[in-house]
Amino acid sequence: MAAALADLGEAAKVAALENLGDSDRAFRIATSWLEGGRACGRHRAVGFVGGAIGVDGTPRVRPRKGSDALSDKSGIEWTDATWNPVTGCSKVSPGCAHCYAETLSLRFGWSARPWLPANAAMNVVLHPERLDQPTRWRRPRRVFVNSMSDLFHELVPDSFVFEVFDRMAKADWHSFQVLTKRPERMASALRAYYARRSARAPLPNVWLGTSIENDRWAGRADALRKTPATIRFVSAEPLLGPLPSLDLREIDWLIVGGESGNAARPMGAGWALDLRDRALSTGTAFFFKQWGGRTPKAGGRLLDGRTWDEMPSVLLHREVEAQVLGRPIDSVPSDLVRENLGKRKPRRWIGVPVEA
Repeated sequence: MAAALADLGEAAKVAALENLGDSDRAFRIATSWLEGGRACGRHRAVGFVGGAIGVDGTPRVRPRKGSDALSDKSGIEWTDATWNPVTGCSKVSPGCAHCYAETLSLRFGWSARPWLPANAAMNVVLHPERLDQPTRWRRPRRVFVNSMSDLFHELVPDSFVFEVFDRMAKADWHSFQVLTKRPERMASALRAYYARRSARAPLPNVWLGTSIENDRWAGRADALRKTPATIRFVSAEPLLGPLPSLDLREIDWLIVGGESGNAARPMGAGWALDLRDRALSTGTAFFFKQWGGRTPKAGGRLLDGRTWDEMPSVLLHREVEAQVLGRPIDSVPSDLVRENLGKRKPRRWIGVPVEA
């Protein structure tokens, strides 16, 4: 098995990223690609040579020049694509216990050891060769940054975080979604980042979020509120308990979901319904991702008899600019654009996703 996984290489990686959290399916897709000599799913496979930087100073593998280390399609319902300028992480709270990224990394050999703090120097890897990848995607899309890591891990230097944000500023036709369990580090790093820029306003195309799995960690939202951001969001996934202390003030978007995998911990229906009701009362866009179970889709996506796919309305920032400049926009209804003209930080939400 180990030899087979090694042979799969990046084919397995791309397949895994196509449907995060379902490593059995990823392995089957990658195996079928290897045996059939064809592209893996909707993505092309790539090879490896040495070159990426480990935070412990040791060499790491990286894709050959010209290969695409992003996934331009994602199985995550609230994003369109993934971009991983950093890979590897270490666990900080109960939501990390059954981390899908760790499972995939260990199964396919991208990490040498479990994602414990003691192993972080081996597992956290910087990929400077991937920094410019989003600029090569010309069609606008929502991009989840570091689906396989945490950009604000303590071993990722501020200088590299700044480079990631510089690329997001450059690729301003995309909307970038950055999610962390280390919001205190994010707040301090971004205050330093904006202090060195001539334009001090937060990047309009970057959404910043934090994960909160139980009430003990509800204070992460307080750190998020101190972070300069155009969009702030909370991901309550995996939701492991009720969140009575969660304050949704200045939170634009709330994602709720249950855990998936063989050892998935069940989510209480009342926990999700309470968060839905509070989001509605505060004008926070609400997205119900999944009930969870053995696979991400095992329990379905219906909550109280319907799906909840709300997105923050600032997603329209590029379309609003186009309207102001008189350029045509094909994908956004004009009435939604007019509703958002001149609103720097709208508190409304749009009930259906608007494709970027």
